[in-house]
Amino acid sequence: EVGEHDLPLQEDEIISQKAIRCLEEKIIPILCIGESLEQKNNKETKKVLINQIARSIPKEASKHNLILAYEPIWAIGTGRTPTQKEISEIHAFIKKEIPQSEDFQLLYGGSVKSNNSKEILCIDGVDGLLVGGASLDVNEFNKILLS
Repeated sequence: EVGEHDLPLQEDEIISQKAIRCLEEKIIPILCIGESLEQKNNKETKKVLINQIARSIPKEASKHNLILAYEPIWAIGTGRTPTQKEISEIHAFIKKEIPQSEDFQLLYGGSVKSNNSKEILCIDGVDGLLVGGASLDVNEFNKILLS
């Protein structure tokens, strides 16, 4: 029987293979990492991020050819965003505590909107934004760009 914890390894391996293909074609991939709400509630965020990074960043990747994005699954399209403190702590953890990721640019994604984009960009360790649904509304996206 396959347990729930067996599935991410397979998914991370697929992501790694896709990133390798991008690198081979001189495309800079944005590799998204993040935890589910259940994992967050179980205080597994850091463990999940360590495993995702270890299993999905190809050895051929460098700060020059791959970008990381922390995008908690529970925040995607839900309107729920981590607090500024949570984003800061997670970005610091990724950059300082996970050796494979310390040199990469690190974006934040997950319910980024014009009313929170400026504050998120001001958080130490956030190198940029990964805008999802808000990019589909030209007025909303322009507000983000101008903030």
